[in-house]
Amino acid sequence: MKYIYFLVLFIVPVLSFAQTARQDTTIAYARAGYEKDPVRSQFRKVIAKKDSIWVVSLLGRKDVLQEEVSYADEKLEVRKGRYARYENGNIVEKGAYDRGYKMGSWNTYYPNGQVSSNEYYHWGKLYGTYTKHWENGQLKEKGDYNNGKNLKSRTVFYQDGHPALKEFYNENGKVSGTYFDQQGNEVAYSAISEQPSFPAGAKAFERFLAKEMKYPANAKKNNIQGTVKLQFTVLKDGSITAIEVVESNDDELSREAIRLLKESATWIPGKEFQEPVHMKTTTSVNFALK
Repeated sequence: MKYIYFLVLFIVPVLSFAQTARQDTTIAYARAGYEKDPVRSQFRKVIAKKDSIWVVSLLGRKDVLQEEVSYADEKLEVRKGRYARYENGNIVEKGAYDRGYKMGSWNTYYPNGQVSSNEYYHWGKLYGTYTKHWENGQLKEKGDYNNGKNLKSRTVFYQDGHPALKEFYNENGKVSGTYFDQQGNEVAYSAISEQPSFPAGAKAFERFLAKEMKYPANAKKNNIQGTVKLQFTVLKDGSITAIEVVESNDDELSREAIRLLKESATWIPGKEFQEPVHMKTTTSVNFALK
């Protein structure tokens, strides 16, 4: 009889995103589908045509504006024009779309109206220089994207303006970095950063996988074994997004590894300077028959 076992090679840090790896917050469902959206179904919707653009406004309690999404068509399928999102009546995000893609400058805001981040998009891809600020307006982070795909460089600053880190990247990730404490002394990256982790640690993650793993039937029948390496982002709230297969020798094994990761518990987010951040990391799962 064959027995199934696995080995987890736990978290390997890749890089901490300067760019917020947020989910798309701008989906305003078609009229027949608004009620299926668990968040937006709570809001009252108002649809108005302005010139050649259809603008959907979502209103909360006391008709306080929550979100505005603009469309090029009456069916509300292709986003075009201004987008804005609000919390407690204050704008927290704004930008624009063209042919369904983010285009041009996009800003996020603190509750006091101060710009939190500024990014530039070209057909949905990040380009050029981005900036992030502390709530008092002091520059917090600055970096550059290359060809809309990869982060090229970034510099992070303490609130007093002193540099905290300087990093450089290529298409495979970080290639070099220099890190400083608040007195300007060079330190190890671990001194200012904490990696994401599974609640209760690596052993708990192994126990979770041992309990939940379902070895794919076809892979088992054909004695297919191997390692699936996954790259993913742990958001500031501990949720997981942007799962990608970095290395695998079988699609079924890949799908099972992804399923397991998606069903894992809320993670402990990574931190920089004691502040939770969106952070990309990797893990590997070995599928083996013995």
